[in-house]
Amino acid sequence: MFLNILLGIFCSCIVVQCIHLTIILIRFSRPDSTRPENTEPVTIIVCAHDEEENLKVLLPMLFKQKYHSFEVIIVDDRSNDGSHEYLMAASAEYKKLRYLTVEHLPDHMNGKKYGLTLAIKAARYDQLVLTDADCRPASDLWLRDMAGGFGTDTAFVLGHSMYEKHDGLLNLFIRYETLWTAIHFLSAAMGRRPYMATGRNLAYRKSVFLANKGFRGFGQLVGGDDDLLVNRYAHGATTEVVLTDESFTFSIPKKTWREFFIQKRRHLSVGKHYKPASRFLLGVMSLSHIFGLLLTIVVAIVPGGWLFAMAGYVTRTLLLHITLSKTGRKLKADIPVAWITFLDWMFVGYYTFTGLSATFTKRIRWK
Repeated sequence: MFLNILLGIFCSCIVVQCIHLTIILIRFSRPDSTRPENTEPVTIIVCAHDEEENLKVLLPMLFKQKYHSFEVIIVDDRSNDGSHEYLMAASAEYKKLRYLTVEHLPDHMNGKKYGLTLAIKAARYDQLVLTDADCRPASDLWLRDMAGGFGTDTAFVLGHSMYEKHDGLLNLFIRYETLWTAIHFLSAAMGRRPYMATGRNLAYRKSVFLANKGFRGFGQLVGGDDDLLVNRYAHGATTEVVLTDESFTFSIPKKTWREFFIQKRRHLSVGKHYKPASRFLLGVMSLSHIFGLLLTIVVAIVPGGWLFAMAGYVTRTLLLHITLSKTGRKLKADIPVAWITFLDWMFVGYYTFTGLSATFTKRIRWK
């Protein structure tokens, strides 16, 4: 009786995982859509806090974008470095650059959300493309391709952002975790069920933001300026995904496990504010992943369960390798195939620990 119940739970987890990975594989196997050239002007928005050195690298890359008409708005959010002085000098060099300075925050609003709100209201154009100061466009066609995702009825355009490749296990795991997150939310959006996005590479309409009163209802939260906005207001029929090589951005990864943990705990803490349907589906996927791997060990040591454990584990692992290898090449993740199994087990421990910490920690830090 016990073995039957155990096998039932184990097989259910494996089946759910295999179906989900197969769906992701199918969706990423589709060719990228051919879109007409966007003829509308665009506003690029970057919110920055103590990002002088990153802005010195990013701004020249933004103004080298091959797009017919755009402006750039930088929000200097209470910086303590030389960002303000640099932006003053840069605005004389770059005529399409405008910058806003945030010195004080209202009590009900998080700093980044307040800065973004000011920038969005000041934007001259309806189509907005957002990135972060520590991001680097993959090409000078980044803006063209992200803006190209806008159609007549498009409200949100979801892009992809990876982290730069460096040596070490931490960097490898950051790139793996980023790929795992990306294939899930991008696949969901391809299936007309968008639930999140990354603000490192995201576009949406100013009119949609203002019509929904921006970050109303979650403006005080640390984080959520990207995924909560998409979770609440993006719909399948009005959301597009752009995955051309030129449309990607690359970000600077965290250098220590502590910094990475703080960042990911902040990201996961926002998930509790997702819509119920999104929380349910993400819960099913996460629990089937965690219990599918952990029950492999339990089933394998139960008399009569070894064959079932190996069959289920090998099937799911093989499918995982195929899916991550294919999507990893498409999304420029560069994850060594030999490391996937190890990183898969490592991810379960990371997600369990970080998820519980994010759920029960009341005070979430930005840094």
